[in-house]
Amino acid sequence: MNLPPEESYIYPAEQPGERPVVAPAGFKWGCALALSPMLLIVAVMALIALFPRTHKPQTKTMMKGIEIAFKAYQTEYNRCLLDEMQLPGDQNLVFEGEILSALVAESTKYNPRKVRFFYPPVAQRKKGGAWRDESGTLQYRDDMGNSVMIRYDADGDDKVMDPDDNSSQLHGRYMLFTAGMDRDLSTTRDNLKSWQ
Repeated sequence: MNLPPEESYIYPAEQPGERPVVAPAGFKWGCALALSPMLLIVAVMALIALFPRTHKPQTKTMMKGIEIAFKAYQTEYNRCLLDEMQLPGDQNLVFEGEILSALVAESTKYNPRKVRFFYPPVAQRKKGGAWRDESGTLQYRDDMGNSVMIRYDADGDDKVMDPDDNSSQLHGRYMLFTAGMDRDLSTTRDNLKSWQ
């Protein structure tokens, strides 16, 4: 049985008078699909930078560390550091300066044995830890750049005036709190508190 001779295939581009077949110059979907996850990641990072998170777990951990430092000081010296400094218990005190210096064993005025009770993290861009200002004073801020505020039991009855409501009291020795995302202590709804 004889097969007919094979005809050679002529590509369209090789046919006389025909234009070569090329891919349309339109949108390349494969490239777009490959870039879309990268664009999504960039968009999420931009949103995080523009709208900071509450950083609640980090701030609560920082407050707990400060409270432990105050209790360790009291155990070592058998007195409250803030009481020793004659600071009022029913007013907001900022955790910085001489208070912080005593707990990190830089000041011998209130810590004569130079026992280090607190190991603060180093602040990054004045947030999330301690740093020295232009005058050399130790400063301390939470992850959003807020000051950590303290109220304490100055009379030893294990009660502290509620910073949100001066007509009520909270049970405990030290109450620490910071302004929330709005960085305003007077708007108490978003403030981060050690007792909640």
